[in-house]
Formats: sequence, C-alpha cells, structure tokens
Amino acid sequence: MKINKLIIANWANIPNQEYDLYDLVFLTGETGVGKSTMLDAIQTLMTANKKGIVQYNAGQDEAQNKKRNKEYRTIQGYFAGEDRFKFSRPNGCRSTIAVCFQSTKGEDIANFSALITGTVSFEESKGEKRPILDSLNFFVIKDTQLCQDDIKDENNKLLDHKELYKSLSNKYEKENVIRCLDKSDYLNTLYGNLWGKTKTTSALSEKAARAFSNFIHARPVDNINAFVRNEFLAPKDMKDEVSSLSDTIRALDKLKKDAKEVEEGISILSKLESKMSAIIRKWHVLGEEHFIYNHYEVLKQEKKIIRDEKKYIKIEREIKRLENKAKKLDLEEETLKDNLVELKVAQNANDKVKELNDINKKLDDIRKDFNKGISNTIHIIGNIEKISRDISSVFVHREKHENICMILSDFKVILNEFENESFNQYFLNNDINSPDLEYQVVRFRELLDKVIDAYFAFVNSLEFSQEKEKIEEDFIQKKMQKEELSEEIKTIQSEIKSLEETRFFCPSFIQDSFDFLTKKLPNANAHLLYEYVELLDDEWREAVEGYIGNNRFSVIVSSEYEKEAIDIVRQNNLKIKIIQGKKVLDELSYRGKSIDEESIVNLLKITNEKAEAYLITAYGDVLQVENSQELTKAKRGVTVDCKAASGNLLFTCDLKDKRFIFGEEAQRQTLYKMKDELKALEQKRNSIEGSIDISRQVSMLLNTFDKNKKIANLDDISYINANYKAYADNQKIKQLIDTSAFDEITQEINNTKLRLEQIKQESKLLNQDIGSNTRSFGEKELVEKNNLLVLEDKKNILNLSRNTQEVVYDKLVIQSNIGFENYEKSLIKMIDLSHDMKAPSNLLSNLASLWHEFDNYYTIQNLSQKVSLPQPLSFEEIIVCSNHFEELIGFKQELINRIDDKNNSLTFKYKNEIQDADKKFKNTFLNDFCNAIYQNIKRGEHSIDILNDTLKKHKFGNETFKIKRSVADEELRQYQEYFKIIHESKDTVEDGSLFEELEKQGFEDISNSLLSLFMDNEKHITELLRISDYRNYNNYDIFQEIDGASISLSRNGKNSGGQGETSYYIIRSINLQSALKPSETNTNSLEAIIIDESFLKSNEKRSKEILSYLNESLGFQIICAMPTKNVGTFYEIDSSNYHFVQFPLGAYDNGELDYQTFVEFKSRNNKEIKKLYEVEEQNLFDEVTREAERIYE
Repeated sequence: MKINKLIIANWANIPNQEYDLYDLVFLTGETGVGKSTMLDAIQTLMTANKKGIVQYNAGQDEAQNKKRNKEYRTIQGYFAGEDRFKFSRPNGCRSTIAVCFQSTKGEDIANFSALITGTVSFEESKGEKRPILDSLNFFVIKDTQLCQDDIKDENNKLLDHKELYKSLSNKYEKENVIRCLDKSDYLNTLYGNLWGKTKTTSALSEKAARAFSNFIHARPVDNINAFVRNEFLAPKDMKDEVSSLSDTIRALDKLKKDAKEVEEGISILSKLESKMSAIIRKWHVLGEEHFIYNHYEVLKQEKKIIRDEKKYIKIEREIKRLENKAKKLDLEEETLKDNLVELKVAQNANDKVKELNDINKKLDDIRKDFNKGISNTIHIIGNIEKISRDISSVFVHREKHENICMILSDFKVILNEFENESFNQYFLNNDINSPDLEYQVVRFRELLDKVIDAYFAFVNSLEFSQEKEKIEEDFIQKKMQKEELSEEIKTIQSEIKSLEETRFFCPSFIQDSFDFLTKKLPNANAHLLYEYVELLDDEWREAVEGYIGNNRFSVIVSSEYEKEAIDIVRQNNLKIKIIQGKKVLDELSYRGKSIDEESIVNLLKITNEKAEAYLITAYGDVLQVENSQELTKAKRGVTVDCKAASGNLLFTCDLKDKRFIFGEEAQRQTLYKMKDELKALEQKRNSIEGSIDISRQVSMLLNTFDKNKKIANLDDISYINANYKAYADNQKIKQLIDTSAFDEITQEINNTKLRLEQIKQESKLLNQDIGSNTRSFGEKELVEKNNLLVLEDKKNILNLSRNTQEVVYDKLVIQSNIGFENYEKSLIKMIDLSHDMKAPSNLLSNLASLWHEFDNYYTIQNLSQKVSLPQPLSFEEIIVCSNHFEELIGFKQELINRIDDKNNSLTFKYKNEIQDADKKFKNTFLNDFCNAIYQNIKRGEHSIDILNDTLKKHKFGNETFKIKRSVADEELRQYQEYFKIIHESKDTVEDGSLFEELEKQGFEDISNSLLSLFMDNEKHITELLRISDYRNYNNYDIFQEIDGASISLSRNGKNSGGQGETSYYIIRSINLQSALKPSETNTNSLEAIIIDESFLKSNEKRSKEILSYLNESLGFQIICAMPTKNVGTFYEIDSSNYHFVQFPLGAYDNGELDYQTFVEFKSRNNKEIKKLYEVEEQNLFDEVTREAERIYE
C-alpha cells in the first residue's frame, strides 16, 4: 500500500486542498515555510498523535527551536495555525486531515482512507494565550478514496465528527465507516487494514507507528545498543504482571503484618493496662496511707488541744511565783541604797580624798591629750598606707602605664620602708605606759619626713604632670570608642529583634522610614520587595543581591496610593524608594514576560505580580556571565564572583555587609551572621570597658596627688613625748599619798554597788520572765481558737479522703468485704499517738507521675495508630476525686475487653497458616514470573538470529550488516543465571521448597532482593521493569561487513558526513520494512516513508545511491522534505515537487499572521534533464581534455 493523496483542512498555515502524492515526492522551500509541517500532518495520521511515538517537527534541531523562542509543535498548535506565538485562527476552529491509501501490484486488499478531525479553543494563562485541544476523533473508511468535498457541507464548512460520520455512512456504506474509540483502536484498525486484516495488536501497530516516526529525520544512531533494543526487539510490557504479583505479595504480607499488628496491639494494650493498673494500685495503697494519716492528724490535734489547756494553767501559776520574788528584791534594794548614802558621807570626811582626786584629774587630762596625739598619728599612718595602696594598684597595670610607674618608683620604695616599721600596729597595741614609746615616736617622725619630701618631689615634677594628662586623654578617647560601639550594638540588636519577630530584615534607617510610611498610610498594603523574592541558586546569591543592592528594600504599595506615598517620602525625607507598580505591570503586559534564559531573574522565585513585573523590567536584561572576558562585551551582566557591567561601566557588586535576604534560608543565615557580629562587638566593648575602668582608676588616683595637699600635720605629733613625761611624774606623786582608811570605806561602797547591780540584773530577768509568761498567757484565747480551726480543717480533709476512699473500697475490695465503717475502724486501731507518724508521699504528685507516664505512652501509641485505643479520658491532668477514679476503673476494663477481643481474632489465631500460605505463594511467584523472563530472553535472542538471516538478504552495494550480542553486565548476568536455575528446577523441585533449593545454590540474596522490590513496587517500579525487560540482558552491536572485513558501528559508526548517514538509512530502512511488514508470508504492507531535511551530509553520489536503494531496492514510496538548494542533486530522477513559499500578507486575512503560505506543484521531464546533464558533462570533459593536452605540450 502507498499513499496517493493527502487532504488538509485547517492544518497549520498550509493551503486547504488535496495533495496528490506519487512514488517520489520532494517538498522544497526555505527553512520555516511549512515543509516539515506537511510531513507532520502525514505523521499524525500514521501515529494518531500518540505520546511517546509522534515526534513533531523532527527536522528542527534544538538551536533552531531556541531561535523560535522555544516554540515546540503540538497538534493543537497546528490546528490553530500557530507560528511564533501568533495564530492564523485565533478564535479556535475545527481541523480535519485525511490520507488515502492505494494498493500496489501483488496486493490483494482494497484501497481505503484514514481521517482525523478535532477542535481547538483558547485560554489565557499568566498573560499568555494558549490553544487547548477540545476534541479529537479518528476514522478509517474502507473501499474508499476520500476527496475534499467529503469533509465539508454545502456551505463549505467543515463537518463535525457526528455529521462527518453520518455523511460518510450515507456516501460509502455504513459498514465501511469505522469510528475508532481512541488512539490505540485507531492504530490497530489502520495498520490492520494496511496488512489486509480488520485489526491488529497494539504491540505490532505501535511498533510500526514508532518505526515510521523514527525514520522521518536522519539523526545519527549514537547508541547502537539502545537502537537495537528499542527498534528490533519488541517490548514485553510486564508492568501489569509486576503490579498483580506485587499486589498479591503485599496482600499476603499484609496478612502477616496484620497478625503482627494484632500481636503488637495486644502488647501495647497490655502495657497500657499495666500502667493503668499501677495508677489504680498506687491510688489504693497510697490513698489508704493518706486516709490513716488524716485520722492520725485529727487525733493528734485533739490531743494538742488538751495539752495546751494544761500548759496555760501552769503558766498562770508561774506568773504569781515570779511576782512574789520580785517584791522581795525591791525591799532589799531600798535597804542597800540607804547604806550606800551613809558610806559616801564617811568617805568624804577623809582629808586625803581631795589630794587624791586632784592628782587623778591631772592624770586623766594628760592621758586624754596623749590619746589625741596617738589618734592623729594613726590617722597620718592611715593616709600614708592609702597612698601606698593606690600606688600599688597603678603598678598592677604596669604594662599599660610603664611611664607613670617609673616616675612613682622612688616614692614607692620609701613607702615600703615606712610600712615595714608597722607603726599602725604598734600605736594601736601600746598605751602611755609603754617603756619604748619615746623611741618609736622619734623613728616615726624620721621616716615621715622622708615620705613628705619624696611625695612633693614627684608631685612637682614636669614628667608627672605630662604623664597624667596623657592618661586622662586616653581615658576620654576610650570612652568615646565605647559609646560608638554601644550605638552599633544597639542598631544590630534592633535589626536582630526585627528579623526574629517578623522574619524580615532591613537596615534600621530603612525600617524607620518604612514604619513611618505604614503609619501614615495604613491601608496602602505596603510591603518591601524582598518579602516576595526567594533566590533559588545559592552560588549566585551575593552576585544577584549585590547587583540589586538597596533596591531589594524598595516598597510596593497599592497602585492608588503610589502618588501619596512618594509625597510623604519627599516631605519627610524618608530613606526609601517606591516601586511604580501600575507602570511596570502595564509595561510587562505590553512586552510580555519573555526574558533571556540566562537572565538573573530566572534565578528568582517571585510570589507577587508587581514584584515580578518590577524585577523583569528592571533586571530582566541582566545576564549571568561566565567570565570577565564575556563581561566586557555584555550590555548588562554579572559574574558569579560579583563582577558586573551596566551603562558601559564595569564594576564590582560585592555585598559588603553580607546581609542576604532573598528567601527564608538566606534570612536565617543572615540572622546567624548578625548574632556573630553582635557577639564580636560586645566582646570588643567589654574589652574596652575593662581598659576604661583601669584608665579611670589610674586617672582618679593621680588626681589625688596634689602639690598643695599636706600629707600630715606635724604639730599633732609633738605633744606625744611631753605628755608621756608628765604622766610618769604625776604617777610618782600619787604613789606617796596614804589612803588605807579611805580604801576600806571605798571597798565597802564598791561591794554595796556590786550587790545593787546584781539586784538590778535579777529584777530585769524576773520582769522579762513575768512579761514572757504574761504574753504567753494572753495568747490563750487565740491559740484555743486556732486549735479549733485547725481541727476543723483536718476533719474536712479527713472527710474528703473518706469520700474518695469509700469509692476505692467499693470498687476494689471484693473479698472479705466487712463494710466501709468497720474497715475504717480497723484502720484507726493501727494509729499510735505515742510515736510520730511520717506523712506519706504526696498522693497527687505520685499519681501525676504515673499518669504522665501513662498519658505519654497513650499519646504516642494513639498517634502511631498501630492499634485502636479507647477514647481518651475526659481529663488532661489527674486530681484526687471519686469521678476520676471511677473513670480510670472504666478505662482499665475497656482495655481488658479489647485485649480479649484481639486474642480471639481470626488473624491472630491463624497467623501460622498465613505464614505457610505466604511461603507457598512466593515459591509459585518465583517459578512463574522468573521463568517468564528467562523464556523472553531466549525468544529475544532467537528473534535477533532470525533478523540476522534477513539482514544477509539485503545488500547496499557490497555492504551487509549483522547484529551481534554480548552479556550486558554482571548484575543482570547473575539474574539470568538465577532465572535459569528456576527454569530448570520448575519441574523437579517440590512445591514450597524452591527457596531452599535457591539458597543451597547461593541465590538467597537475589531472592530476598527481588521480593523486597515487589513489596514496594511503586518506589522500585523502574528497577522491577528493568529486571523484567528481557532486552536489557544483552548488549548489542551492529557490524558492517565489506568484502569479508567486519567493522563495528559502535566503535566506528560516529564518523561524520555521508558514511554515517548511509549506515543509518540502511539500518533504519531494514527495521522499518520489518515493522511495516510484520510477517514474511504476508504480501500486504505499507510501502511509504517520509523523510525530513534528509541527505544534508551525504555527497551527491551517495545521496543518489541511498535514494535508489530505498525507492528501487526496497520499493518504498518516498515523500522527502529538503531545502531548495539540495534538490538539484536529484533532478535527473523521476519525481514530483511541491514548492513552499511565504508572501507578505496583502489582501488576504490570515488571523494574527502577516504572511500567507503558497504551495506550487511541479513535475519534471526527467529524460530531457538527463540529456542536458549528459551534454554538459561531455562539454566539460572535452574542455578539460584540451587543457590537459595544452599543459602537456
């Protein structure tokens, strides 16, 4: 069968007409005029536009597609007349294409036609217009050669599929008009009729359609192995078998898992029941302890009340006893006072009293003056020691203040000498009676003079004044540094807070301006640009964010607020920019979203239309540039290492502060970096603060050293020695006075005074005891009242405990039930008030601990959903009350019931039988599935052998071809060996023991691996299909045999030019003929091929040989598209020609397109052309001969 006619109605921009097709047809014209489009119409009819088979516009390589703005052909695009995103039928339409087949000599089948009709409409998506395929219908019309009138009505309008079916049925008999259900049904019917049948199988029809489509374009065969597998070996789709086996394996495995889940469920429920029992048991035991303890507390309080009553009776008696004793002491005191008066009168009558009093007064006055001098001396010593300590503190920081320490070093030596004498210790521990006092005072005065001289020596020095000024200046400078750092820290803390709280970040000066604007315009829906932007390629982050810079913080507001927003910015000098949202949207609508694929905007994910419009219009032409050399040529661009170009300038765009903000991950990294910066700034500030403290201390200390300041008043010291001598002289005088009589009276007076003092102390203690007892007695009423209140509280607690314990008793005490009242009495008998009873551990905390353990386990298991659990308890936290206890008891019983149900479930009872069934089925699965793969491998090898026999019969000149196979890889070799063992053992191994046999032969790992893949076939479907595809078990190569020499096309087949193309055509043509004629006994087949942009690499001679081989040796009808410049090679061959041209649109209306396509049919008198060629060749030969003879002479 050959194609004798193509009918086109609304297909791309090719004129609607009938196209007669002869044995050899050339479609010529310049690139892009519609040659390939006509071939795609034929391809659509031969492939049903089936995905994975059809290859539209196959002759256009990727580079050409890029030039066409990535416009790839689709059937809906052809229906709508699409070209460069414009449409000749922009309002939608119906399109119809048909092809007529004519039988050739020797075929016993009638002519027939195939037709496809469909409709297309349009939709808007993201501002772009797209054609949508609404319907597609398929027809095969037997015993018929369609014409253009068959697809139109009387008004020249295309018939829809229902009208078409009705019309064709009326014209050509209804039983001849086959309306196909779908694409597969159409292909089966089409190729079935081509082979003289009603229908064929999908495997054969799709193989033929795929071979037809693959032959269209002369692509080199880069991978011979894949080529042979895909083109010469029919696929055996085992996806259904894989899914079915997987379902069964999973079903059995599910039963096993169900049994295991029941077992696990019993375990979980049992653990829950155990934990619940622990709570109830703890409540019972500890609750009983609390019940007993509460009884103990009540009895103990009652006992305390009795004890307190006895205590207050005793206190009252003690008060009376103490009051009587106090009265007796008062009488004794009055008597002693009278005696003391009489003794003092007798003492004053003694004549030595006045003399002794005078000398004692002198001694007291001298001692006072002496002590004053000593006090002043100690004060001086203290001042000098303070100065020494201050100077020592300076020397602690000697490395920072070396100069001032040098100035103070001599003074420090003298201070150390002074301190070593320990004057302070001496004057504190010695008085006016010390024998060496005079020497110590002289030594003190000597060293004090040295200290004073040294002090004024350094205070008055120029070096000291200069160094002091330097230290003060250093202090002021460090203080300023600290203030600057504090301001930086404050700023970065504010930015960190903003980023943590709002997930957004911008510099504080921008944030302040933005906050001001949003406060002024609360309804403007203001947002910062970067909130809508995420950078997809982290490698380009700094380059892109650095290039966009502070424009990342530009503000987007509602369009109606843009004018008001910029006025506020101007009036208040705000540091922000407002995006012209409406303007960029209008501009984008006009120009479209198309940008260069290397634009940096393609690196961004943008979630706001204004943000997207702004970034496309502002940065859409900024390209990702590979290196500096390319950058010098770029209008606007940036390299990954932040070199940039714009406005005829080259510059760098590093982001100095590294504050990346495009996307949550970038903001998170920025937050970490800011925290590190903050930590470093705080450490630096702390270091400066320490240095400031040191400078402050040193500066303050140095300021205390004043040349006008006196260290000591020397006059205070001069009195010490004089008073010391005067005191010694008066002591000698006192010793000469006779005071014996006076001394006796004095002794008696002292004894009387001593007793009066004792009475005073005794009275004081008595009064204290009386007061203490009186106060205690005064508390009697309050204590008795409090005792009663405490008793009442304890009884209330006991009653609450009794109520709860009564419920516990009723629920838990079944055996020996003596009644709660008798039970309570038996507990009271256990109480011994003579011993302290330790309070039991807190019932609520104990229960809460166990409850949380139970609740956590319940929550985990409930979330895991491994087992159906009872409804959660009504409370989240347990409290000690009867309601909660009763609910716990009910929950426990529910758990017990569920455990019983699971123990009695059929799945659990028959788990062993399920395991046995699983084992038997897996053995069956291995036997059937793996054996099927092994048989497919062997059949595939046999089909290659048969194909090689066919290849021997086809010669191209002196060339023949042969397919050779080899083992694919070690893994698949092991699988094949594994399948072979199964195949050979299937009749000898007993049922259920195949696994054991495989294990003996070392294939256990492969068995387990296969089963694991089937357990999750959705995840491992690719691997399972790879293993089940028999074509993968061998590698294939095609050898070209020339005069006994054999050449591998895999190694040598990528040669350029005509040789590679020739090999391709020979291999493909044999495959195509095999696919289009699946049975050697069948004389009926399709003998037509289409080729797009062919013979581009072959030389003239080779091209003619290929064409002759395809047309004459193999008998193919050839429809070939090629550029006009290439067709001259074939003018001497009998052929017809459709020439395609495009003219600018004149009076024609062609939708959105500005041109019209015309097709001109040409036929040639090839005999006359051949004669002209022969004459021209002879003339050329004669001229060359004459020139050769001339040169020779």
